[in-house]
Amino acid sequence: MTGSGASLTAEGCVFANLVGSGIHAQGAVTLHVRDSTIRGNAIGLSLSNGARAAVWRTAFSRNTDYGAYARGDTGPSQTVLDISDSTI
Repeated sequence: MTGSGASLTAEGCVFANLVGSGIHAQGAVTLHVRDSTIRGNAIGLSLSNGARAAVWRTAFSRNTDYGAYARGDTGPSQTVLDISDSTI
């Protein structure tokens, strides 16, 4: 997911068995994930370059590289990842 000001809410979803990231967001976007499963991907959840995500009651499992990965290495934007009541 990319784009200035974009937002996405995923509730009760399964992101599974993808070659890359189950969910990837970059730039000035907002993501909310709750009551979901992210499994069997290379990276479960990947954020970069100012993306923001809040994750609740979500299970991350069997992701081969990272369960959750946040990187904020360009520009003044801060990448934020908040995970609560979840398993990784």
